[in-house]
Amino acid sequence: MRHSIVLAFALAIVMLSGCATDVVVERVGHGAGSVVSDPPAIDCGDICTAALPDDGLTLAATPAVGSVFVGWEGACTGSGPCAITVDDPVQVAARFELTRQPLDVAVAGPGKGLVTAPGIACGTYCSELYPYGATVTLHARPLGSARFAGWSGGCAGSDPTCTIVLHAPVAIEARFDVSAAIARR
Repeated sequence: MRHSIVLAFALAIVMLSGCATDVVVERVGHGAGSVVSDPPAIDCGDICTAALPDDGLTLAATPAVGSVFVGWEGACTGSGPCAITVDDPVQVAARFELTRQPLDVAVAGPGKGLVTAPGIACGTYCSELYPYGATVTLHARPLGSARFAGWSGGCAGSDPTCTIVLHAPVAIEARFDVSAAIARR
């Protein structure tokens, strides 16, 4: 009996028809990498198909430069080798993320303000790269007679401090308004 493996990227999953058992492997996330199998039936960075032995296989994921392998989803979990016994149709996703995640910060509104965080001192727009999984605390500080109106995007609310964990690229906007006393003049 022959089995088929399909390696698909992004949201495209290609299923083979006419096979008793299909194993579908999908690469997901913002990073890049490859998935190989033992015995050697899969070794691709693009879509590929291979015949499989009846006794299953073990998948291993290798991140590309600038990416990190976060872990398996679907039929496997964790970040170690993924052992599959091909008795039933199986779907597996290998999640790769960028090693460094961009944080984009924009300052908006009629008032003036500054947003700070490690590596960021932003008066209009700035961007910084942080390690995958980093916790970043942003501080919004009104300048002059302005007042902080609130966050949008990756932060929400009107507290001038916002803490985020970077597992993907994040865009944040801090809005500053003119204080009511100044607006009435």
